[in-house]
Amino acid sequence: LRIFVSCTAMMVIGSSPLTAQNSSADFGWQVVPAASSVSFQSAYNQNIIETNKFGITSGTISPAGLATVRINLDSVDTSVKLRDARLRFLLFETVQHPEAVITTRIDSSSLLDLAMSRRMTLTLPYTLDLHGVARSAFADIAVTMMTNDMISVSSVGPIVLQTSDFGM
Repeated sequence: LRIFVSCTAMMVIGSSPLTAQNSSADFGWQVVPAASSVSFQSAYNQNIIETNKFGITSGTISPAGLATVRINLDSVDTSVKLRDARLRFLLFETVQHPEAVITTRIDSSSLLDLAMSRRMTLTLPYTLDLHGVARSAFADIAVTMMTNDMISVSSVGPIVLQTSDFGM
């Protein structure tokens, strides 16, 4: 089973607004769970593709630039309750592995021009901890300044995962 993951996190700044003079991650950011999501497509039987989503439980970018996004695997939403239950219990095994965690580090100097450009694309190394297995890779992300105190962080394209790589 292959899964194609896309992540969008809306984040608000933890202290003062972002301005052209201080456009960096130095203040700490918090995810707005209601405005954020992780969507995924699963491909199986060689030609069947389904699009589904998760809710994001929480996420932060610390003043030091450590970004963490926590995904509640029990929040899987396929629009079919029986399929949701099967995914929770048989694939994700949420009793033992209730969440997936994505971590990366963002160098605040890479965001210095964000207040002026309003949008930038970065290639970042990340680690995904899923089903008790941590795997590292690189992803292209877009950082878009929505307002002086809100940014959107999203993957530019889908990230392909093999469930077998995570013992699933």
